[in-house]
Amino acid sequence: MIRVSLRLSGPLRGYYRAGCQAKSEQVEIPEASTVGDLLDVYGVPHDKVHLVVVNRRRATLVTVLQDGDDVWTIPLAAGG
Repeated sequence: MIRVSLRLSGPLRGYYRAGCQAKSEQVEIPEASTVGDLLDVYGVPHDKVHLVVVNRRRATLVTVLQDGDDVWTIPLAAGG
């Protein structure tokens, strides 16, 4: 198992287990898990995520995570 930090932005915060007031959560996931696997644990729909950043570098849903990684997800912004 590895431990990563997950930060959900905007409306994605509603998927936190601790509630939408949380700023991040520490998660234990199996080794060789991808960003997509991590989002599946939380039930975050992949199509709601516009940008993924791992350790301050752009990533994708198939990026394999390492112990200690910091994962930040940003939703697609809409306005009018």
